[in-house]
Amino acid sequence: MNHKMLEYAFMYLDFGLSIIPVGQNKKPLIEWKEFQKRKPNREEVIVWLETFEDMNIAVVTGEISDIVVVDVEAGGEVSKLPATIISRTGGGGWHYFYKYPGHKIDNAVRINDKTDIRGDGGYAILPPSIHASGKEYEWAVGLDMADFAEFPEELFRRKQPVFASEEKDWDTLMSEVNPEGTRNDKGARVAGKLLNSISEDLWKLVGWSSFLEWNQKQNDPPLDEKELRSIWESICKKHLSDKDSDNQKVFKPIHISELMAKEFRDPEWVVDGLIPSGGITAISGAPSSYKTFIILELASKVANGDVLFSKFETTKKGILIVDEENGERLFHQRFRQLGVSEKLNINIISLDNFKLEDKTVAMLMSICRERDIGVVIFDSLVRIHSGNENDARDMSRVANLLKQITKNGITVIFTHHNRKSSIFRSDPSQDMRGSSDILASVDCHLAVKKKDTTIVVTQTKLRHAKENNPFQLRVNGGNDKVEFEYLGEIDKEKSKVEIIKDSVKDVLENEVRPLNQKQMTELIREGGITVNPGTLRIALGELEGQIYTRPGYRNANYYSLNPISDEELEELITEAKNAAKTVGE
Repeated sequence: MNHKMLEYAFMYLDFGLSIIPVGQNKKPLIEWKEFQKRKPNREEVIVWLETFEDMNIAVVTGEISDIVVVDVEAGGEVSKLPATIISRTGGGGWHYFYKYPGHKIDNAVRINDKTDIRGDGGYAILPPSIHASGKEYEWAVGLDMADFAEFPEELFRRKQPVFASEEKDWDTLMSEVNPEGTRNDKGARVAGKLLNSISEDLWKLVGWSSFLEWNQKQNDPPLDEKELRSIWESICKKHLSDKDSDNQKVFKPIHISELMAKEFRDPEWVVDGLIPSGGITAISGAPSSYKTFIILELASKVANGDVLFSKFETTKKGILIVDEENGERLFHQRFRQLGVSEKLNINIISLDNFKLEDKTVAMLMSICRERDIGVVIFDSLVRIHSGNENDARDMSRVANLLKQITKNGITVIFTHHNRKSSIFRSDPSQDMRGSSDILASVDCHLAVKKKDTTIVVTQTKLRHAKENNPFQLRVNGGNDKVEFEYLGEIDKEKSKVEIIKDSVKDVLENEVRPLNQKQMTELIREGGITVNPGTLRIALGELEGQIYTRPGYRNANYYSLNPISDEELEELITEAKNAAKTVGE
C-alpha cells in the first residue's frame, strides 16, 4: 500500500473534501457518481489503495467539496487570478482552488486560453499524484498555508478571452533546448514572461521554482544557480522599476527650514484622548471581554455626541459598522440592552461576506459620502481579509487598504482577537494575535481585559499624544439592560502589583509543590517579567486570603494555592536545610 498516498487521502477527508481514485491516465478507477452526493470514508479509501496499484487521488469539485478549480495548462495566463490555494500539476500547469460560490457552477473547457473550470460534476487531480510524465503534483500554496479565496466569477462572464497571451511563442520559448551562448538571453526572456504571467505576490513562491525547473530542463548544460538567481533578480528589479515609472511618482524633498515654518494643529479626537480622528484604532481582547458591547456603546455615544463612559467627550459623527462576526440578531439584542436610539446615524453591514479590496473600499467611501459617515468600525479584523494574519506582507496590504479609508478623513476602528493566553505575558500589546505589523500599522491600540466583575482598558499605543493611564469599567445590568460604569484610572505602580499578583497565581497553579519567594521570583523572571523583592512582597500581602502560607526553614515562607500539609512542610524544610548545609560545606 502507498502510505504517502494514504496519509494525503486522510488529510483531504479531514479537510472535508470528497475524493475518488484515478489512474495515471486521469480517468476514474470506480463508478464515482455517488461521490458527487456523499463523501467516502476511510475504510473505502484503504480498500481502493489495496485494490489499485499506482492509484492517484482526485477531488470531486463543486458543492460536495465546496470548491471550484480553475485548471490552467502550462503557458496559460494566470496573472488576473486571485491568490488562493494552488497546486502545480504534473504537466507543468496550475490548479487554483476557490470557494464554491453557493450556486451551480458548470464545468467549462477552454473558457479562456489553456484554461478550464472544474465545478459541479467535475474532478481535479490532487498531490501527491503522479503524472504520466512521471512528475508529481505538488502544493505551491497548500491547505495549511492559506484559505480558499472567493471564486472570481466576473473573470469568466465575458464572451472574449480575458487571459489573452501577449506572446504567441510561449510553447517554443519554454520547450526549445538552449546551448551555451544563448542561455542568458533566453533566461532573461523566460524570467520576464514568468513575471508577467503571475501576480507579484507569487513571484518568489511560484515564479522562481518554475524558472529553476526551466533551467534544468531546457539549458544544455544548466546555468549555475548563482548565475540564474542573478538573472532572475535583475529582471524582477526591472519589472518593479518599470512599474514605478508607469506611476510617474516624483519625490520632492523639503528643506528643514520649510518644515519648521509649518504650523500643525493639535490632534483631533473622535473620543477625547482615547480615539484619534482620521486614524486607525485597534481594540483587542480575549473572547467574552465585552469588545462588541464596547464598540456599540462607543458608536451610540459618538453618533449622538454624548460622553463615553461618563468620562470621555466625543465629537458627533455618523457611524458605519461592518460586522462579519456576530449577525443582525445579536446586534439587535445588544442595541436594545444598551438603550440605543433608533434615530441615531448608525448604519450596519452584517454578515455580507465583506472583504477588504480596492473595490470594496471605493464602495465604502461612496456609502460614507451618501450617509455622512465619519467613523467606520470593522468587527472583526480577521473576518474582513483573506490574508495570513501572521504574514507581515499580507498584513501590510490590509493596513494600506485601511489607510485608503483614513486618507478620506474617515476614522477606522477595528476589533481584533488575542492569541492564546500566556501565564507570563505582561504587556497587553503582546497579546494581540498575528504579525507585529498589525500593531505597527495602527495609530492607537486599546487592550480590553475582563477581570472578575470589571473590565480593564489599557491604551498601549497612541501615536500623536501621551497614552492614558489604564482605567476600569464595571458592567452593570443583565439581560434587559447593560450600562458601563467608569471606576477611574489604575495607578501604574498599582497596575504593576496587579501584574505580579497574576503572575504569582499563575506560577503557583503550574507547580505541584509550594514555593518560597526566591523560587517564585526566578520563575516569574524566566517568563520575561521584571519583578523586585519589594513589589513581590506587596503582591503577596494583597493575596492574603487567596493563597495559603506557612513559615519554613529560617522563617522563609512557603506559598501554595492549596493547603500545605505538615508532612509536605517538613519535607520542604528538610530539603532547605540540606541545601544550606551543602552551600556551607
